[in-house]
Amino acid sequence: MADLYLAEDPSLGRRVAIKILRDLSGSGREFEARFLREGRATAHLDHPAIVKVFDFGVQDGRPFIIQEFLDGKTLAELLQDGLPITTPAVLAILELLASGLEHAHASGVIHRDIKPHNVILTRKGEIKVLDFGIARMANEQGGELTSEGMMIGTPMYMSPEQIEGTVVTAAADIWSFGILAFELVAGTPAYSAESSTAIMYKVMSGPPSMDALGSDCPPSLRELIERCLLKEPSARWPSMSAVRERIRLAAQEIGVQDLGEPRRLVEAFGTIPDRPDDELSARWSARGATTDVGPADAQSALSGTVVLPHDGLDTYVPSRAEPHRGTPADTEDLPRQLDRFTLLRFIASGRTGPLYKAYDPYADKLVGLKVVDDSDSGAQRRLLRGAGIWLQLTHVNLVGVKEVVRQKADCPALVVTELIEGIDLRRLLEQRNLTLEEKVRIVLHLCEALEYLHESDVVHREVKPANLLVRRKPLKATLLDSGVARRPETDETQLTQTGLIVGDLAYMAPEQALGEVDQRSDVYSAGMLLCELIADEKPRAGDREQIAKAVEEANAPGWLKRLALKAIRQIREERFSSAAELADCLRYYVERQSEPAISKTVVTLHGIRTRAAWQRIFSEVAPQRGLHALLDHWNFGWFSILQFLSPLSRTAKVNWFRDTYNEDFGHKVGPPLSGDQPSIAAHSFGTYVLGNALLRYPYLRFGKVLLCGSILPRDFPWDDLIRRGQVQEVRNEYGARDIWTRLAPWFVSGTGASGIDGFEASHERLVQERFDFSHSEYFERGHMQAKWLPFLAHHRDLIPEDPDVDVRS
Repeated sequence: MADLYLAEDPSLGRRVAIKILRDLSGSGREFEARFLREGRATAHLDHPAIVKVFDFGVQDGRPFIIQEFLDGKTLAELLQDGLPITTPAVLAILELLASGLEHAHASGVIHRDIKPHNVILTRKGEIKVLDFGIARMANEQGGELTSEGMMIGTPMYMSPEQIEGTVVTAAADIWSFGILAFELVAGTPAYSAESSTAIMYKVMSGPPSMDALGSDCPPSLRELIERCLLKEPSARWPSMSAVRERIRLAAQEIGVQDLGEPRRLVEAFGTIPDRPDDELSARWSARGATTDVGPADAQSALSGTVVLPHDGLDTYVPSRAEPHRGTPADTEDLPRQLDRFTLLRFIASGRTGPLYKAYDPYADKLVGLKVVDDSDSGAQRRLLRGAGIWLQLTHVNLVGVKEVVRQKADCPALVVTELIEGIDLRRLLEQRNLTLEEKVRIVLHLCEALEYLHESDVVHREVKPANLLVRRKPLKATLLDSGVARRPETDETQLTQTGLIVGDLAYMAPEQALGEVDQRSDVYSAGMLLCELIADEKPRAGDREQIAKAVEEANAPGWLKRLALKAIRQIREERFSSAAELADCLRYYVERQSEPAISKTVVTLHGIRTRAAWQRIFSEVAPQRGLHALLDHWNFGWFSILQFLSPLSRTAKVNWFRDTYNEDFGHKVGPPLSGDQPSIAAHSFGTYVLGNALLRYPYLRFGKVLLCGSILPRDFPWDDLIRRGQVQEVRNEYGARDIWTRLAPWFVSGTGASGIDGFEASHERLVQERFDFSHSEYFERGHMQAKWLPFLAHHRDLIPEDPDVDVRS
C-alpha cells in the first residue's frame, strides 16, 4: 500500500519515517479528502504503544505520512527468526498491544489490520503498533471511495465479518488480536493454506485447533484466545479493557505480578539481530539517503521540503473559542492567527517565548503553542535542539511536545505541545496560599519528572516556578520544556558555548553558572524551589544564605527543612545523588498524610531453648492492635548449643534470615522513608541472627525492633542503624538472671550481655527497660499485651535523622 523511506528532519536533527501511499482507489480528490480526514483521526492518537504521527498531507497528488522512525524488528520477523518467546514476554507484548488498541478504540479509531507485520519491537524494548487508519481508509464501503466489495487486508488475520464485507467494528481488532496471540503462543499461524481463498474458507468454517497452544499455556490465556476467535462479533470480549483484565489474570496464574516496563521486553529476545542486507542503513551512514533513494516525487520529502497543503481545506474555528487575552507586553503585536493555528488565550511565559492555548485545524484539537522569541537567534538554536530531545520523551508530569514549526517570513518558530490545563506556579503563589502538603506534592511531581529525564540522559537546566504548570483539582504539576534541555555532555556541538549562561540565576546551581551541568544541577534547582515553598520567600540570585536562613526559621517539620537544605548544598557531591532520592523523601511525607507509616506485619524470631511457644502466644494477642505475626515461615526449628558454637552453623542461620527476608519482603519493602518495613520481635539466639544480618546486609530494613533476652554485645551500634534508617525504633528488655547470657561471650565472638545490662548506645528511639526474669520465663500473654503491643503498634515520625544518608536501596 505504500513506499517507506528513512529520512532526516534537518531542523530537529532526527530520523523520521516517510510513508508515501499509492492511490489505491484511483479516485483523485476524493481519496485526498478521505486521507486528510483519516490523518486527523490517527494523528490524534497519543499512546506509548502506537507509532507517533508527526505530519501528514498530499504533495503532487501523493499522500504522505511522516512518523517516528522505529529501529527494530516486527513480530513477524522475530517469529521468522525462530527466537523463543517466553510466556511472560508474550503476556507483556499482548498487554501493551491491548493498551494501545484500547486507546484507539476509545478515540473512535479501528485498526482493521492487526498482524505481526504491523507490530514492531524496537531496540529500546518498546512495542509499537503501525499503520493505524490506513486499512480503514482503504476499505470503507458505500458512498465512499472504494468500489463495492473491495477488500483490503491480510486473510490470515482478517475477521469473518471483514471477509464477508459487512459492518466492521472494534470486534474485528479483537479477532485479529486473538489470531496474533495464538501465533505468539503456538509459534505457528492459526490458519495456513496454499491460497488466500483456502485460508478465508478455514476462517469462515470455524476456530483453529487450540491444541497447538500447548500444555504450558495458562488457562486464562487459552480462554482469552478462544473467546477472541468466536465467529459472532457480539460473543467476543466486549472491549480491549476486558482483554487486558484477562491478560493480567493469566500473568497471576504463572506467578508474574509485574509484566515489566516496555524497555525490558527486548531482554526476552536477546539482542535483535542486525539485518544483513540493510542497504538503507549503509546509505544513511554515508549520508546518501537524500540523493540516491526513491522516485523523483519522493526527493522533496526526503530533503525536508514536504509542505502541508492549505488549498481546499476548510478553516474551522471552535464555536466556543475563548477570547484572545492576557498576552505579554513583548508579544502584544502578534496576530490572532499564526501559521495554521488560532490563538485562544495566554497560558504562561518562558525564557524562549510565551505559551498559548491554541486550536490546530489539522488535528482538530486544542493544543499548547509556544511562540519563540524571534529576536534572539540563540533562543532559536536552543529551541530546535531542545525540542528535538523533548519530542522523544513521554511522562505524566512532562508536557508532551508534538511538533516544531520552523520560522517563516511572516511567522516566528512555534513549538506545538499537548494542552495542559492550569497556571504556572509563580502566578499560583501570587493568587493563593498553598498548604504544606500541596507544596510537597508539587515538588514531588517535579522530582518524578526529573527522575524520568535523568534516566533518559537529559538535563533540564531551567527548573523554576514559571516552568511548572499546576492544576489544583486533582493536584498535578507538569514540567514545561524549557527549550534548553540537553544531554549532560559538554562539547562544541551542544547548546551553549563557554561563558554563555542559560537559566534563572535565582534557581541555578553554582556549577551551572560556570558552564558545568549535570543531573545534580537539576536537583539543586528543585531544592531551591522547595526552599522557596517552605519559607514563603523568593530566593535571590547568588544569595544561598538568605534562603537557607529563611528555611531554618520557617514553620515546617525539621526533617523536611533538612532535606531542602541538603538539596541546595554548595558542593554538588554533598547533595542528593539524584532526583529519585529526593522524591523518595518527599513521597514519605505525602503518603503518611492519609495512612500512618507503620507496618502491620511482625516477624517473630525465637532462640535456641525457647522453640516457638512464645511465638504462638504472640500470634494470638497481636490482632488486638491490628498486627499480624509471621509464625511458621520464620521458625528456623531446633538449634542446639553445639550448633551455636559452630561458626558455619551460625553463618548459615544468618544467610537463612537474609533469604527468608528477601522471599517475604524483598519485592515489597521500599526505602526507609516509605514506612512499609516489617517489625520484628527477637529472643536470645534470634537477636544474634538479626544483629549480624543487619550489619552484613545493609539493605535489610525493619520498622520496630523488639529485643528480649538479647545476646548481642553491649556496644552493638543501634544508634548508627537508626540514624541511617536501617531500623526505625528499638526496644530492649534486659535484666536476665541466668548464666547462659553471661557465658555466651566466652565462646562466641560477636555476642555479649546486652540482655543483662542493656546496650551502651544512646538514642531517643532506643528504649531500654529492665525486668528481672530468667532467660525464658517472661513470655506471658499479659506481658505482651502490656509492653509489646503498645510499642509495636504506636505510630511516631519514623525517619532517618542523618540528611546525608542514602535512602535508596
